[in-house]
Amino acid sequence: MADWDATAPANGSSSANGANNCTIMNELREALAVVTEKTEECEELRRQKHELDKELDLRQTCIDELMVQMNVLQSQQHIHAETFAQLRGWANELERDKLELERNLVHTKEKLEEVQKQLAAVEEGNLVNVKYVDSVQQAIKEYEQKIRDQNAAHEEALHNANAEHASILEEIENKLKEAQDEINQLRQQNKAAEERCESLVKAEENVKILRMNSELMEAAQRQSELEKANCELQHKFNEASMQVIEAEKLRVELIALVEQKHAESTEYHAQLQTALAEKEHQSIAFATYAERVTILEQELKNCVEARDKALKECERLRDHLLTMEKTSTEEALAGEERETELRQRIRILEQKTEESADNVIESANAYQRKITELTDELDLMKNEKISIVDRLREREKTLADTKMALSNLQNVLRDIGIDHEAQVLQYENTVTELKKTIENLSLEIAQFKQMQDTTEAEKQLLEDETMHLKDEITRKNAMIEELEASLDEHAQVAVSSVSSYTIDDQVLRQLFLSYFTADKDKQPEIAVLLASVLGYSQEDIAKINAANHSSSRGWFSFGGSSKLPPQNISLAEQFVRFLEKESLTTPHFLPVQGSKIAIYGTGDRIFIPAKSRKIL
Repeated sequence: MADWDATAPANGSSSANGANNCTIMNELREALAVVTEKTEECEELRRQKHELDKELDLRQTCIDELMVQMNVLQSQQHIHAETFAQLRGWANELERDKLELERNLVHTKEKLEEVQKQLAAVEEGNLVNVKYVDSVQQAIKEYEQKIRDQNAAHEEALHNANAEHASILEEIENKLKEAQDEINQLRQQNKAAEERCESLVKAEENVKILRMNSELMEAAQRQSELEKANCELQHKFNEASMQVIEAEKLRVELIALVEQKHAESTEYHAQLQTALAEKEHQSIAFATYAERVTILEQELKNCVEARDKALKECERLRDHLLTMEKTSTEEALAGEERETELRQRIRILEQKTEESADNVIESANAYQRKITELTDELDLMKNEKISIVDRLREREKTLADTKMALSNLQNVLRDIGIDHEAQVLQYENTVTELKKTIENLSLEIAQFKQMQDTTEAEKQLLEDETMHLKDEITRKNAMIEELEASLDEHAQVAVSSVSSYTIDDQVLRQLFLSYFTADKDKQPEIAVLLASVLGYSQEDIAKINAANHSSSRGWFSFGGSSKLPPQNISLAEQFVRFLEKESLTTPHFLPVQGSKIAIYGTGDRIFIPAKSRKIL
């Protein structure tokens, strides 16, 4: 530039050309200034680009944090789903255990019903035996009317024997009644305990099932809410990612435009450098280039046009930059607003997740407590099942004993069809069997006492379990008091019924009358029958048999002079005729209750054991 200015005065002949050169230089300087401005604007664009990159990095970090939080939420949701699945599995296991317990209860109920049916069958057999005893007692009354005139001399001796026999009978009957009362009490207590167990188990199982169903429904609702919130966050995250992708595309376009403008500015700078070199070359060889002035003017015109274009391009770039700044500021504001909204939503979601986590922890603890309670209840139910099975086994044993006793009685009834001497031995065997039955009854009473102890222990367990249910305790205690009152009333009634019995002398009179009116060969049989009815010991019965065999006449045959004419009618036929006569009259039933009665009759003889006689 300085060399070109130095050559200007040397060419004084061409002043117009110098002026044109000055204008060209000024224009070139302006073009250089414009280029410098463009470079500064490019640097500003680069700086803005750097700031945008920083903002994009910040947003990317925020997005990464959101992704991490979303992953955490998804993992928590997965954990919640696993816990819910575990709780459902526990609920299913509890339902299966409940079904097993119900099946066991049904099985035990069926066994109890079978036992009750067997007891009812035994009671029906006892009723049949009682009816048969009543008919036999009526026959005995008819025989008593026949021998009532001949037993006056023997009333004192027989009265003492009857008193002893009555005391023995009273003791046996009291034992039997006590055993029957204990059996009834045990049945009532068993029924009450079963009703209590069933009501408690059903109520507790229904409450627990309702609670677990409500908690499962709440957990499912919470899970659905979390899934909805997760879907909303995923949708919003997708929208934010789309916006980030669009911003990245705009950034790439801006970078491409800036690089294009920078390339154009470098081209302009290179062109200016070439123009300066040409001007220097023209100043050195101005004379040689004088002929080319027209060409230079044309080039200047082109340069002016290029300058105009460059100015227009600069204005367009300025407008474009202004619009980009506006859009970038608007996008930055929108991004900040979105970021604030996302942060608020993230906080809300964190609060919700914390609340849901607390709720899940509380529900898990509650489920754990309930599961422990249910396991305790299952253990108690198993213990109760074991006790019920033990009681059933004991009752089966008692039933087996009763069946054995019944079978023994049936065998005894079958074996009675032998002759007179075998019958005497059979009577002795029956007395021993009756003693064995008394021992069996005492054993049964002891077993019933043991069963009562077990039922009392079970009652204590049930009372300990019902401490948590205060309302039911009062009702159950009231029911127990009512049952105890009813048992006391029944016991009083039983005691009063026992104490109201009196001795019927008519039976003895009829027996003595039949003895004195019978044939001599039949009197030993009737004497043995009297001894068995009056409850003589085995020694006394042996003495009577010895006396009957030793002599045909004893101290019972003092009225032998007034002997009745012989009759060919057997004692069995007489007994049948007596029954036919008595069937026409109204029967008189004796108070027989809860006792086992055996009647033996074969041929011409009838045997009524001492255990079957009742005190009227």
